[in-house]
Amino acid sequence: MVFKYKLLYILYYFPPLGGAGVIRPLNFVKFLPEMGIEVDVLTIKEIHYHSYDQSLLNQIPKSVDIKRVETPEPLRLVRVIKDLVNLFRGENYRPPDRISYGRAPIYKLLRSLIPPDEKIFSVPSLVFGALKMLSEKKYDWIMTSSPPDSFHLAGLALKHLTGIPWVADFRDPWHTHHLRRDLNIVSYYIDALMERQVVGNSDLIVTTTRSLADEFVQRYNFLEEKKVVTITNGYDPDEVHYRPKMHENKWFVFLSCGNFTGRRTALPFLKAVKLLRNSNSELANRFRFRFIGAFREEEEVWIRNVGLTDVIEIEGYKEHKEMLKEMLEADVLLLVLNEEFEPTRIPTRVYEYLWAGKPILAIVPPGDTQRIIRKHNAGLCINSYDPEQIMNSIVDVWNMVRGGFVVNREGIGIYSRRELTKKLVKYLKQLI
Repeated sequence: MVFKYKLLYILYYFPPLGGAGVIRPLNFVKFLPEMGIEVDVLTIKEIHYHSYDQSLLNQIPKSVDIKRVETPEPLRLVRVIKDLVNLFRGENYRPPDRISYGRAPIYKLLRSLIPPDEKIFSVPSLVFGALKMLSEKKYDWIMTSSPPDSFHLAGLALKHLTGIPWVADFRDPWHTHHLRRDLNIVSYYIDALMERQVVGNSDLIVTTTRSLADEFVQRYNFLEEKKVVTITNGYDPDEVHYRPKMHENKWFVFLSCGNFTGRRTALPFLKAVKLLRNSNSELANRFRFRFIGAFREEEEVWIRNVGLTDVIEIEGYKEHKEMLKEMLEADVLLLVLNEEFEPTRIPTRVYEYLWAGKPILAIVPPGDTQRIIRKHNAGLCINSYDPEQIMNSIVDVWNMVRGGFVVNREGIGIYSRRELTKKLVKYLKQLI
């Protein structure tokens, strides 16, 4: 196939890495070629990471050229050290079941000292790698994706060096992200200047929510509204064609899909399950609470210590396709977000939950996540981390399902990844 347009896409999270952060860029890469745009990817070599999903590599079109650069950022160094240790032990490297870098002392130190994030050390390698690719092929656009926000600095440098139209895709907020509270006062000020430079010099800013787009426009009065557009996260209707088996479940299943690492904790929900077991063991024993994804080891130990292993199942990371099938099999889909989760964010998982069409129990702070769930009458949202109130919400959603509650799936087609990629194509073509 001969492509009329070419895009150089620079990003951190890309297969074989797994997890929610991979899915948005992967789907752009998957659907852009069928819309006449050749995509080449510049990313990092393998790192020490909590989630790997080799199956996602199968979704990448053969036309996509992927360049992986060696980077000195911390997770690469951890991987190298781990490989050397295993070499001396005569063992092969295997990604661990759980890692929680966000709480490690060295990471807290790095985050307090280095704006915008510790992956800024990757920027020179990315710039040199991109310049090499640009010397071999003419590109119509460069697009960078965050987090990590430091990858936009590579886009900023390339914009100054080449003048090629540059698109900055923000999956999360930058300077208003809760992790910025870790920065010391000097680093915090530098971080703000970095964001301002990226926002001011990019040709197009893409956000995943309208609220985040509005936040940028309100904070930077030099920004024209037409320069900041919203392309939400979504779901891929082509990834899974699966009909759940028609059978009577022995248990009523609550399923959580997502990682509990860094500052994210499931403990308030786990305490609610314990409270339910203590107050109504007969009902609690009818439930199974399943967690797919990386999980805090100390919270898994807590589950064992309080005797809840018969009702709470920690299953680790699963391939994305298998996880989607599990969503279709569950009775209720569970979403637990910390109180500090920004109101301008909606996790990718929410759109996949809407696609699955199962009731959602969301323990989330006020904001866009609550709004989209309520917009589609998709379940029950509570803004409380009190175990007793969470316990009551578990019983409430169970009664809702027993009463015939149905998720309103009307209109969710706008979240199809193919349709969302069409929006990106429209915005890209407006730049040339």
